[in-house]
Amino acid sequence: MGTVIQDIEQRHPESQPRWDRFERADLYEQYRDLQTRGLSERQAAKDLKVPRTTLQAWRLWHRVIQFSVSLLVVGLPPSTMGEVGVRMQR
Repeated sequence: MGTVIQDIEQRHPESQPRWDRFERADLYEQYRDLQTRGLSERQAAKDLKVPRTTLQAWRLWHRVIQFSVSLLVVGLPPSTMGEVGVRMQR
């Protein structure tokens, strides 16, 4: 039996729409710039009109990606990423 591809998006219709990846990248860059200027996460979220929890999720996602690339450069096996990633989040 073949793979079934659904045309209908599996999201709640009243939820906030997802961010376009280019818009998200631009906002994250602006967020990083505001952080280097000393603004708090709360103030940056207010200035960018982005929920603070969204900024936190983006920051964590970037940390995990950077960390994963670092592991690949060092040559650690992929199974190590889960163990070390959990320690990194604490």
